[in-house]
Amino acid sequence: MGKKQKRTLRAAPKAAPVFFAPTILDVAPQLSGAMNQTLASCGASHKILLIGEGDFSYALGLALSLGGSNILATSYDSLRELNKKYADCKSILNRLKTTGAQVLHGIDGTKLPECFERLGENKTQSFDRIVFNFPHLGGSLPKDVIKNQEMLRQFIGSSRNLLTANGEIHIALRDTLFYQSWQIERLANSRGFELKR
Repeated sequence: MGKKQKRTLRAAPKAAPVFFAPTILDVAPQLSGAMNQTLASCGASHKILLIGEGDFSYALGLALSLGGSNILATSYDSLRELNKKYADCKSILNRLKTTGAQVLHGIDGTKLPECFERLGENKTQSFDRIVFNFPHLGGSLPKDVIKNQEMLRQFIGSSRNLLTANGEIHIALRDTLFYQSWQIERLANSRGFELKR
């Protein structure tokens, strides 16, 4: 199994030209490293949006560390689908909600403003951190690389207007040739972000 990388992207302030975006890069060798990197860049006062949660254990760990009142954790799947996929999901979600975290299901990370509007959420809210851990649409063929690149490109673009002026996007990927072929730095640049080293 390859190492895992955590990538953090920061948008340029809304008034600045896109190509002047500051840069960030975090490398985390494992999921707990991804958690540590997120914790290192967040405080309890940061508003955090978690995209594409699976069983919500990452969200719970973050909420237990920082408090949940400023965390909005989302899943692409419906609650019904999650309960079929993950045996512990229901108990994790119950614990997560006791921290004060918000939870939304059916959120497409490539269409964030539209999803929030559809669900009646405040579409003008902004976040200090948007975290997407291990995004992957499936497959490992060259055509799958293209699909995953497009998904990340759309996610990054969809996130831009939800970030505060100094907001960051954190993306954790495995450090393997397949994930390296996604060329995340190029994708970030195409959306006005750069990786910080």
